[in-house]
Amino acid sequence: VLWEFVHVIDFGLLGGAEETEAGSATGLGFFLGGTWHSGARGSEGAESRDGKAGSQGAVARARIEKRTRFDKRARMGERGTLADGDTVICVDARGRSYLKTLRVGHQMTIRGSVLAADDLVGRPEGTLTRRGQPERFRVFTATYADLVTQAPRRAEPIFPKDAGLILTRADIRPGDTVVEMGAGAGMLSLVLLRAVGSNGHLVSYERREEHARAARQTVGAQLGDVPNWTLKVADVSDGVCETGADRVVADLPEPHKVLDPIAGCLRPGGIVACFLPTVGQVADLRTALASDDRFACEQTWEAFERGWHVAGQSARPEHRMVAHTGFLSFARRVPKASG
Repeated sequence: VLWEFVHVIDFGLLGGAEETEAGSATGLGFFLGGTWHSGARGSEGAESRDGKAGSQGAVARARIEKRTRFDKRARMGERGTLADGDTVICVDARGRSYLKTLRVGHQMTIRGSVLAADDLVGRPEGTLTRRGQPERFRVFTATYADLVTQAPRRAEPIFPKDAGLILTRADIRPGDTVVEMGAGAGMLSLVLLRAVGSNGHLVSYERREEHARAARQTVGAQLGDVPNWTLKVADVSDGVCETGADRVVADLPEPHKVLDPIAGCLRPGGIVACFLPTVGQVADLRTALASDDRFACEQTWEAFERGWHVAGQSARPEHRMVAHTGFLSFARRVPKASG
């Protein structure tokens, strides 16, 4: 039995490419050796743009638009309710999920079942779609895991198992100031912003303009306007201006070459977390940290993730798992020796 994820991807999901009538992809995917493999794209899941539902539909859409026209961060108090612009997953009877975006006046087609966004906006999460279609789906807002495994990729993301290790081992908490070195497409930025909360601050560095644009689109689509996030298009090897940061998270190929900027921006006791895919990179980093008296308590971890198949009294491990994706190395910043 394969651990399978069948998904429909809306190209307009993260505010990137414009949709077309057949602008969605569908396929069968699975994790193998830490890599996400997806099937061929097809025309299934195409999203209709006609929006011509008659005068009653127009009135309904106007009412929904009035009810849902607010900033995403302002609606944090209305958790549990589906809203216009939400990224959602539609889960079928077999547990397969389809990643979509709710847009007032639009329809979503999944294997012949037509789902009207107007029927879902304003409803509780977990709502079952209306009868009268070949299939019914439960609709939930998408999690970080859903986005990482199903959204279009502009850069390799940090997978959920590694993101969780970063948050717990680096002890990132509400109110922290975090410097992110290597924002990529902004997926980890989402996790860090949620962790530091509204009283914290995230400063993200990304040297490639195309990845910085993708990060802005990712964060904007999921969180709206985030006043406590600063994104800088710059190379950290040229130095950073932040000081007194609580944590540094580095997703860079050669973090051992930027220990000066890392040490310069961390407060005493602060933690640096570095994600690296290969053993050779880890060895270079650990050698550099061991010889640098500004750091102590070095540790390196690797996480594996395996699902279980449970059907009644029958329970066994899934045949496929998320194995190696990378290594996470941590160290603490220490003050300069006084004597």
